[in-house]
Amino acid sequence: MVMQGEIDGETNLPVLKLMINQREIPCLVDTGFNGYLWTDTIVAQRLLGVQIEHRVDGNSQVADGALAQFELTTVEVSWFSRLLYPSMQVVFTVRQSRFPVVLGTRMLLGYILIADFNHGIVQIKDPSVSRVSP
Repeated sequence: MVMQGEIDGETNLPVLKLMINQREIPCLVDTGFNGYLWTDTIVAQRLLGVQIEHRVDGNSQVADGALAQFELTTVEVSWFSRLLYPSMQVVFTVRQSRFPVVLGTRMLLGYILIADFNHGIVQIKDPSVSRVSP
């Protein structure tokens, strides 16, 4: 089984649409983030319907090196025809982004990620797929 995404033509970033809390959400595939999923409070509340308690569960270092406090919350994700309930880091800062959710490497563990920037293809393959080819 293969999940198909694309290289965004405007930003040249790998993007994949996931069903999160029964909503189709474009996610930036970020191999520099080692969590499952990441978003800000506005997206979590308005787009995903998550109730935020504003408790601090930890700090996350963002791409520019700044630290941001976050709360962990559980979301429902359709992942290769299965429902998973991973933790999402909800950061207490507002960020402007074309992609509301970041998908990290913990979600990709055990899967094959192909990002073909030349052909604009992003694929995540089930571990049962034995060969790597775009």
